[in-house]
Amino acid sequence: MIQLIIKLVYIVKGHSWSFDGEKAWRDIKERWADENTEWMGSNYCGNFCQVTFNNNPFSYTHHEEQYITNPNAKILIDYQAQSQYNFLIAAYELNYGLGKVVSFGIFGDDVFKNDNLLSFYNDIILSSI
Repeated sequence: MIQLIIKLVYIVKGHSWSFDGEKAWRDIKERWADENTEWMGSNYCGNFCQVTFNNNPFSYTHHEEQYITNPNAKILIDYQAQSQYNFLIAAYELNYGLGKVVSFGIFGDDVFKNDNLLSFYNDIILSSI
């Protein structure tokens, strides 16, 4: 069981860290940046970037966001984010294969009880039926 856990830890390498079963160290930010861009449309922006939002309909506070890296993403809400990297942080959808990725671009656990977010989510679901 312990060997299995250690092997799984190598699989989740990223978010600026690595772990060898005994110690952790700073490492790459995104392990699968190109793959994420292709199928998900965005990559991770966490503590390494300071972000403020000029369009903030969900009363969100910077925590952990996804910045859009695929030019085919259709912007649903541009949060007009400002950061040292000028990342485009937005709610978006991206067609991939036979499906569609829909991302809020923000850390959903922080706002999942927000009525504006729930209404927006409901509108997205109803528009795709």
